[in-house]
Amino acid sequence: MRKNPVQKDGSHLKDFLCGKETWEDYLNRMEKKSTWGDHLTLKALSEVVGETIVVFNPTSDDVRRTEIVPSASVSDTDTPFFLGHIGEYHYLSLRPMNWEKKWPIRKLSRSFLFAILCTLNRRKTV
Repeated sequence: MRKNPVQKDGSHLKDFLCGKETWEDYLNRMEKKSTWGDHLTLKALSEVVGETIVVFNPTSDDVRRTEIVPSASVSDTDTPFFLGHIGEYHYLSLRPMNWEKKWPIRKLSRSFLFAILCTLNRRKTV
């Protein structure tokens, strides 16, 4: 997010921040361990792994569905990652039981994502 903050349509990700937090403050906060992700980090994740992320957000009378679509898909599958978003506070996985057998490509994507995150984390500590 630090290296590529401008989206394909020309908008800067800082334009989507809420409140008075600066872009640099936001990035510094998100780099800290145990910081929960938000919509911007999901957008970045979608771009890195080339996968669509579908977020279901239940309200008192409806369920909102938001699709976060990468600018270029690198996957051979049309099965997105599914997340729930509870009360504007917490994301959770909505993958089925035995997901490794049902979604073998997801297992590979998960390994790929883990390798990326480990590499990024290692760069921060070096």
